[in-house]
Amino acid sequence: MILTFNKAAVKELLDHAFTAPEHAPTFEEMCDPECRKDGNAPDFDAGAVLPEDVDPALITPGLHLVGDDGVYLVSNGRPALMASERMQRVAYAKECDPETMDPDTVWGAKNESFGGDDGVEKIDAYDIQHWIDRTAGEVLRMKIGPDQFELLISDQP
Repeated sequence: MILTFNKAAVKELLDHAFTAPEHAPTFEEMCDPECRKDGNAPDFDAGAVLPEDVDPALITPGLHLVGDDGVYLVSNGRPALMASERMQRVAYAKECDPETMDPDTVWGAKNESFGGDDGVEKIDAYDIQHWIDRTAGEVLRMKIGPDQFELLISDQP
């Protein structure tokens, strides 16, 4: 499935990720011994895996591709870029936007593109920058399926 994102909104998120003093880890990064303060894989029997267990200096800037109530991109920069007092600023995929579409349509498009489970995938900030710089027009396109995604470059507006 092809998802489209507003280029200006993604650029705003990317600018935040690049300038933020720290970056939020994904669950995968929280489990990666190379990102953890103690250098060890987490002991899941000992309790929850927490962001505090990660060395913040090892988490690089990027955007998180999130599939839950819709599909959207959000900066991993901390402090978070807020849209309101209670919500982070996000860039919804036009095809999976719960702010503009009915819930059944959003749910169907989210499952087709991202899969049935909720989740987060990190996209490196430099890959996003390349996507923006090499794509003409005001829309960014991503080919996405439950097991993979691809940032589509287009020199056509």
